[in-house]
Amino acid sequence: MTEAEQATVTQHPEDPPENPSGRVYRSAISPGRMAWLVLLLAFGMFCALTITTALAIYLYLFQSTEAIPALLQVSQGTVGVTGSDFVEAVQRERQDITSTQTSISTDSLSQATIQFRDVPAFEGAPPTLLAAVALQSNTLITFDRASRPRFDWSLNQHSISFSNLKGELDVFVTGVMDKSFLLSVGTAGGLSLQFLDDGRYRVSATDDEVRILNVMGRASAYFADDVSSRRTVPAGQELVVRLGNRTIEPRATVRNLLSNSLFSTQEIDQSPAQALPPEWGCLVEQDSDPRGNFSLGQFDGRLGLRLRRLDNATSHGEVRCTQSFGADGIDVADYDSIKVIVTFYVSSQSLSQCGILGSECPLMLRLRYEDRLSVGRTWIRGFYFDKEVITDYPTLCSTCIQEHEIINKQAWYTFESENLLSVIGANVHPESLTWIALEASGHQFDTIISEILLLVDKSNGNGT
Repeated sequence: MTEAEQATVTQHPEDPPENPSGRVYRSAISPGRMAWLVLLLAFGMFCALTITTALAIYLYLFQSTEAIPALLQVSQGTVGVTGSDFVEAVQRERQDITSTQTSISTDSLSQATIQFRDVPAFEGAPPTLLAAVALQSNTLITFDRASRPRFDWSLNQHSISFSNLKGELDVFVTGVMDKSFLLSVGTAGGLSLQFLDDGRYRVSATDDEVRILNVMGRASAYFADDVSSRRTVPAGQELVVRLGNRTIEPRATVRNLLSNSLFSTQEIDQSPAQALPPEWGCLVEQDSDPRGNFSLGQFDGRLGLRLRRLDNATSHGEVRCTQSFGADGIDVADYDSIKVIVTFYVSSQSLSQCGILGSECPLMLRLRYEDRLSVGRTWIRGFYFDKEVITDYPTLCSTCIQEHEIINKQAWYTFESENLLSVIGANVHPESLTWIALEASGHQFDTIISEILLLVDKSNGNGT
């Protein structure tokens, strides 16, 4: 090919461009520096990955949490439950609360209990009860969350949170022991309540006032926007918070007259010799065998006083446990309020309602007292769950002044009486209390009592 022909050859598009200047281009960064840059970048990424991994492991081992199972038990009537979808459902039986921000409401004829259970102490053991919150009638509350440390060595605490309370709560905390624990309740009025230890507490919240009674345990209250307003509630005292003028005042006028009546907080060694807590005595009677029995033991995650008679019994029998107040009784003439509160669980009963005479309930409360003329009288209140349509048994015993109360089967129920001074006629008001008794009667029955309180108060003034 001649030089002219070579000049006319067209350069192929894929051929590299010609460098007519003949210059040699070099990188601004030398290969040595480039190598160091890559090395440092790789080292930085290695350090970041190592720190991130270590931090993730630390957070997982020491800071991570898992949900505490929450079980809603409908103790009486029906309960409204509104989940995150804002759709309200009516519940008649127990259910698991699996979502957060769940609103629960009761009406004037209903009650519910939310139970929180911790992981068992060893494999194969049942979960232990950590806390139980009972919603009394006409109560609304929002369940926010419940969590526990994923591992025992974690730095987090067991935490249960509620908000928007309006109404009445009974709070029972157990099984905390040496755990770091916090159960918090926020009210609709901006008050924050904290329960920090095993114990028994009562809360009443309205638009104007909040009352916190610490029967036993450790609790405090403060306005959510002012932590410095925090006040503790000593055991055996009540805290009254008036939301209008934002005052928090302690009251020491409420007393529980009973001793060792919080059966769920007793320490027992499970030996046959320790069948009862101190100050209590029990009596078993029956028309014929089998014989009933009583015991203090574990049931459904908590300790309770169990009164039962089974073995296909078909005759009348009863088990009664009594706490007496001495030969002279307890003078209550100066008190403005007398209330009985009891938490119990009726596992079974064979008679319909309270029997043909209305006198054989699976649980009957009896409070013996003397009136102003020193005449002995007894206030009685019965409870049952089994009501057959074909029977027309009375819901009032011959000496009762109030009808027996129907509750749901196999669910914890907390009963709070009215002020007995407003129930019992003024002409037969109690002057002194003689004894109080827990009685289970009928043919077959199985009842567990977690606690009973006999609260008196001198400062109501209006007797309500």
